[in-house]
Amino acid sequence: SGVDGLAAMRPRTLRAGTVWLRPLLAVSRAALRADLTARGVAWAEDPSNADLRFDRVRVRQAMAALDLPVARLADTAQAMARAQEALGRRAAEAAQAGAVRFEDGDILLTADALSALDAETR
Repeated sequence: SGVDGLAAMRPRTLRAGTVWLRPLLAVSRAALRADLTARGVAWAEDPSNADLRFDRVRVRQAMAALDLPVARLADTAQAMARAQEALGRRAAEAAQAGAVRFEDGDILLTADALSALDAETR
């Protein structure tokens, strides 16, 4: 799945001109439910989170069966998010150094610029 697939979900994402905020990512499900229960607030479960037709659900179940420490998995996901950012910066630097830019927004890296990149960035 690579770095992108292993990176943690971001608390702030810009997609298609829309900013998506996820302010509760750092709060555990148990803590969030306990707080809502204490306040008498009802919540809705997303049924897709239990739907085995989705890869993410099957992967979660397989990971749970491995009984790995959740904190360690979270640390790994954060490390992959940092690696993802570093690779993005490196790719942007390469694009600045050896790219041909077109009016429609496309960017073409020269063969020299592309071959100068390490395999992880390519």
